[in-house]
Amino acid sequence: MSVTKFDELLPHFDQAWQAHITQFTLDGLPRVRPFEGIKDPFGSSAQKLFFILAYQKNASLQEFFAAAFELNQSNCNKWIHLLSPILDKSLEAYCPKRNIEEVNFIEGEIYLTDATERPVQRDTYEQKNFFSGKKKRHTIKNIAFCSVLGTLLFLSPTFCGKIHDKKLVETYEITPKHISIYADLGFIGWKMEDIEIVLPHKKPKNTKTEKRKLTQTQIDYNKAHAKIRVKIENLFAHLKVMRILKDTMRNYKQGFKDLVIQTAAALYNFRKGFKI
Repeated sequence: MSVTKFDELLPHFDQAWQAHITQFTLDGLPRVRPFEGIKDPFGSSAQKLFFILAYQKNASLQEFFAAAFELNQSNCNKWIHLLSPILDKSLEAYCPKRNIEEVNFIEGEIYLTDATERPVQRDTYEQKNFFSGKKKRHTIKNIAFCSVLGTLLFLSPTFCGKIHDKKLVETYEITPKHISIYADLGFIGWKMEDIEIVLPHKKPKNTKTEKRKLTQTQIDYNKAHAKIRVKIENLFAHLKVMRILKDTMRNYKQGFKDLVIQTAAALYNFRKGFKI
C-alpha cells in the first residue's frame, strides 16, 4: 500500500477504532463505566493501522511479530484479534458482497468467476473434509465474481477445500438473467437458465491408437477466452500479496479465516478505487 493510500485509509480506521473503544473494553466486553481513555503500546491510530496491516501482509509468527513491536506474545495475539475486525470495518464501503442476491449484475454484461484455495494447517478431527485432491494438501476455498474491469463484486463464504468448484457455484441463484459468465474447466457442466456460461475447449483424451489434439480454431478460441478471464487470476494474485492468505493458515480462532480474506478483498477494491 502506498503512503497516499495509507493516509486515505487512516481517518476511516481511526473512526472505526474510536467507535469500538468507547463501547467496549480491550477484552471485548461492554463498557460499564464512561470511557476516559486507555493505555496502549501504540499510542496512535496510525501505529495501530500499521501494526495490523504489517501482520496481515507478512503473516510472521506471533512470537517474532511481538518482538518486532516490543510486545509479549499474549498481548500481540490480543491486539491482532482486536484490530482485525476494526480494519475490516473501516473498509466497509469497499467490501464485496457476501450474499449473491445483493450483487447488482447488469443485463448484457460479462462477468468472471473462479475459486481460490488457501492452505491451512491439518485439522485433527476434520482433515478429510479439508483435503483438496487438486492441491494435494489441506485447504479452504472461496468463490469470487468480478467484472471485466477487475472490480471484485462477490466473495462467497469460506468452504472446506474438498468441495468441488462446480458444486459450490451451483448453490447460487443469479439475477438478472441474460449475462455472460466466463469460467475455467473446473466449471464444466454448470448450467443456468438464460445465462451464458462461457468455458474453454477441453483437450480430448488420447486413445491407444490416436493422440488427440485441439484444432487450431479451438486453440485460438481458448487464447481469446484466456485474455478475458485472466483478470480474475490477476485479482487473486493481488489478494495473495497478503501472505496471511498465501502461507499456511495456523490461526484457529472461529471466523478469522473468513475475516482475513474479506479484509484482503476490500483492500484490493480500496487500492484500485472500486467502491461497491
